[in-house]
Amino acid sequence: MRPACPSSKRFDTAADPPTIDAGKSGVHSREHLADQADRQPETTHALTFEAHGRPGPTTSGMMAGMDVEELIARHPRVFHTMSATAWPSVQRHGLLSTQRLIDLFGLDAAARDRLLNAPRKESTTLRAPGLPPAVIRDQKPMKFIAEKIDPGSSLTEYLTAINSRVFFWASAERLDRLRQAKAYRSEDQVILHVDTRMLVERHGAGIELCRLNSGAVTQKNHPPRGHRSWLPIADYPYDDYRRRYGSDGALVEVTVLDAVPDVLNLTTRIEGPAG
Repeated sequence: MRPACPSSKRFDTAADPPTIDAGKSGVHSREHLADQADRQPETTHALTFEAHGRPGPTTSGMMAGMDVEELIARHPRVFHTMSATAWPSVQRHGLLSTQRLIDLFGLDAAARDRLLNAPRKESTTLRAPGLPPAVIRDQKPMKFIAEKIDPGSSLTEYLTAINSRVFFWASAERLDRLRQAKAYRSEDQVILHVDTRMLVERHGAGIELCRLNSGAVTQKNHPPRGHRSWLPIADYPYDDYRRRYGSDGALVEVTVLDAVPDVLNLTTRIEGPAG
């Protein structure tokens, strides 16, 4: 594991991302949305659950899915990294998907369209009266995404799927690749180490797994992807992927649909300015 970032690092960065002031958007009902974001999910004590409206695999002969205990044993911690600017928002609301953040800040139709319906060319800081700032990351690594959409999907469906979930890296190695990337290595970052068992107990019905770094299509030879690239734990063919792609390539992302408002209750370690 890489050493923790020094706690003395400052929260502000030399180059701030564009800011949207939602207080000028003319959209109301923010208090109601904030109340929704703060609600805690009901704890699930048994490690059995049904996926959110996802039908089981229909392809005959599909490989057996992953066992929950195997996921926990092989990946006892999962990792989330964020801009330090977003840390106060996470302290108040937990981790929210891009869609939920946009709802929370009450953005107007033009801003919603720009942030949700095309790959984002830059990161954006959201600000609104009474709310700590939040950061929506850029999607620059989607360079060739228009050419790599699965035949059974569409760019719109893929972007909707990406923007409707919270992402965790399944390994520390994958985490390090991101935080050492040129675009982020000079940025103050907060990294959460999340207990996988607790995440599954609280949010198992909303967890979906992906073999790819789903938002990175920097080369034309990268695999196709679409809105079905994520699968519930019980449908995820981990053993097959491990045989074909090795341990590092068998599972890259652990995602949770919509939000993880109680993420700090599931966190075992915090790196960065917040630590």
